[in-house]
Parts: sequence; C-alpha cells; structure tokens
Amino acid sequence: MTPKGQARKRKDRKRAKIESVPVSDLKLRRHSRHYELMQEVLNKLEKLASHSAIKIELRDLPAKTLRSAVFRAATARNIEITSFSDQNHLYVLKKSPNSEPDAIS
Repeated sequence: MTPKGQARKRKDRKRAKIESVPVSDLKLRRHSRHYELMQEVLNKLEKLASHSAIKIELRDLPAKTLRSAVFRAATARNIEITSFSDQNHLYVLKKSPNSEPDAIS
C-alpha cells in the first residue's frame, strides 16, 4: 500500500468519542457473576446458629468454583468458614473459635 493509501485509511477511521460524565453516574463497584448468591449465603451465615451449616445446591457450578467464591466473600466480611461437599451440595459453616480443623469429616 502506498503512503497516500495509508494516510487515507487513517482519516477514515472513526475517532473515539470522549466526553465527561458526573462521577455519581459511574458504577464504581464491580459485582461478580455470583454476587447475589454470595450476599444471600453471607447473610445466612451471619445468622447461622452454632452447630448448623448452610446447604447450597450445586446446579451449574462446580463445587470448587462456588467454594472459592464463598471463601472470598466470607473473608471480605471477616467471617471464618469451613466447607465440604458431596455430589449435589456444598455445605458451609462458620468456624467456632475453639473448634478443631479436623472436627468435620
């Protein structure tokens, strides 16, 4: 391509539209794909009676993915949890201060 052709192509490109917007219009928090589910899980965890667990159905999510999301969300709220799963459910419970890590099998 000749230098003239390249220059013409550059002119034909659309310029990026740049404008100002009020900060109040910006969505400053990025919510994860599972944000609403995590909020529900954390709210239930905070109200959970001792010696109880939350049972979460594993529909389309692998236990590993869901467990990671729950642990990140719980850590953000300073809630210590432990979890285990079977083929259909993830079970999440709060760690009690005096519990042994291997108390659940």
